[in-house]
Amino acid sequence: MYTLFDVPDPHAEQFLKLAARIYKNLACIAKFCIASKGYKQTIPSNEFQKLVEVTCKKLTCSLYNFMALKQG
Repeated sequence: MYTLFDVPDPHAEQFLKLAARIYKNLACIAKFCIASKGYKQTIPSNEFQKLVEVTCKKLTCSLYNFMALKQG
């Protein structure tokens, strides 16, 4: 598992910044998929849905464990 490695603080900071950018980009894409008032909303593509699912299952869990280890 990724969280078991002892990562130096500068590398951990870069990793967290990268993860934040990933989540920010996912949020922008999700906002793009949500229709404005009065317009018909489109269903997100299967690829985007799969990306969100994989991010949730793999990255988010590992990220929480990583942050818990770095804080503890």
